[in-house]
Amino acid sequence: MSITSTDCWVDLSGEAISGVSELTERFGLHELAAEDALHAHQRPKLERYDDTLVLVAKPAFYDDDAEAIRIGELFVAIGDGFIVTVRHGDAHRIGGRAAAKHQESPLSERRPVDVLYELLDEVVDGYEPIIRGLQIDIEEIEQEVFSVERTNSAPRIYALKRHVLEMLRNVEPLIGPLERLASPTGDLAVVTRNRADADEIDEYFRDVADHVRRLVAQLHTVNDVLSDALQANLAQVSVSQNDDMRTMSAWAAIFLVPTLLAGVWGMNFDSMPELDYRFGYPLAIGIMILASLALWWQFRRSGWLGTPTRNR
Repeated sequence: MSITSTDCWVDLSGEAISGVSELTERFGLHELAAEDALHAHQRPKLERYDDTLVLVAKPAFYDDDAEAIRIGELFVAIGDGFIVTVRHGDAHRIGGRAAAKHQESPLSERRPVDVLYELLDEVVDGYEPIIRGLQIDIEEIEQEVFSVERTNSAPRIYALKRHVLEMLRNVEPLIGPLERLASPTGDLAVVTRNRADADEIDEYFRDVADHVRRLVAQLHTVNDVLSDALQANLAQVSVSQNDDMRTMSAWAAIFLVPTLLAGVWGMNFDSMPELDYRFGYPLAIGIMILASLALWWQFRRSGWLGTPTRNR
């Protein structure tokens, strides 16, 4: 890390984050800005401290195997001639594009606002694979919910829904800061050498803001689809339980007939003439079997047992 008098980019991550305090006096960072840089868990925001802008964004990455969204934190302090970035957690993956351009063209040949745009553009572009991953998972969930196999997808749906809501909490608030950066009367003039530079970069931040709005709309759609899938899954579980109850009721009714007949003929009263019949026993057994078969056929025909043989 090298620091020159003007036009420099200081990037800190990992253990180097503790060096923020050394930069406070060097670049005149406000103590509140330095505190935000040291301590993560800030919400996306844009704040102005005299001639310095401080922005916090939330880079995110999708772990497809775990079906989890990993969210980092990117702190950016930008002034006339310098930019300081602090990357927490998974935000260490962000900055590849800007770093590559920095090697090709040093910051002395560009402007700090150019680096800010490249960082934000990379952060927002990183949200696209997350939404694609969520859409693939939703397709798998829909197949599970409506499959013939008995599976309860509610835990998986609920977990994904929580990830989507967390994503919305970290992405949607970014629209406000981007709109301020894209505004012709916004805060960019504070960190640019002239109004013309601010006007030139406005449209780039406006494009990023539009991109975020589209992504937020997609996330809301994903959240709605997950809610519908959860309701459909609960309905499928309810239907499955009803089928189980009908099956048990049907078998109970089938076994009730021979049990009832056996109970009647087993009372051993003296005046039971059918007990003296020569064919009384096989007749009783035959009646039990025929009655049970008739009930079994009727329940199966109506769909209470197995697959119905015709439409109800």
